[in-house]
Amino acid sequence: MKIGSFGRAILAGVAVPLLLMGCGSKDPNALAQKNAELFRSAPEEVKAGWDLAVQAMKTNGYAIAILALSTAQSQPGLSDAQVKALSQTATAINDKMYDAVNKGDAQGMQALEELRAARAR
Repeated sequence: MKIGSFGRAILAGVAVPLLLMGCGSKDPNALAQKNAELFRSAPEEVKAGWDLAVQAMKTNGYAIAILALSTAQSQPGLSDAQVKALSQTATAINDKMYDAVNKGDAQGMQALEELRAARAR
């Protein structure tokens, strides 16, 4: 998945990398489906980040999904349930990305490099 201008904005605005949070191994798509209701009436910035992450997950857009969730998590006014859902989902995507990297998957390795570059900014 190519990173468009919105994705680059998210990369540039990452405040809290979620790469090292937790060590769950749940399926990110199942978590997204389970927690979708939490974000239907969320503030627009949070909903947009959640929706972007969910779409990115469908094509293994690991970096975009993780960064979108990180940006959403940095928004004010989140409920405890929303913070937990964002964190768990980011952790599951992170785990899936590292599984792909460990298998030599080019898409996973590219995502890891994108995340490292974003963290270095």
